[in-house]
Amino acid sequence: MSEPRLFMHRLALSLGKTVSELLATLTPLELRDWLQFDRQSGLPDIAAQWQRAAAISVAGAVAGSNLETSDYIPLTAWDQTPATPQEIAKVFSNGS
Repeated sequence: MSEPRLFMHRLALSLGKTVSELLATLTPLELRDWLQFDRQSGLPDIAAQWQRAAAISVAGAVAGSNLETSDYIPLTAWDQTPATPQEIAKVFSNGS
């Protein structure tokens, strides 16, 4: 798989979308910004998070825990209710 295609898969996984959805909706400017963000901060490694969560879940089960693997995953963007335009405006107006 080419580097650009691999990046699109990583971005899609991070955003909870398919590559097709991203290709249909991302503007060139947004894509450039995501590439820059990845270079500076890195996209979260969702697959590694699931691997760690699975290992922790197994260890917990051995110790008697009833938690699911998903209980050990950090909150992701698609678990959150999207912000309303009013909430976004409030953030950019310093909370006033």
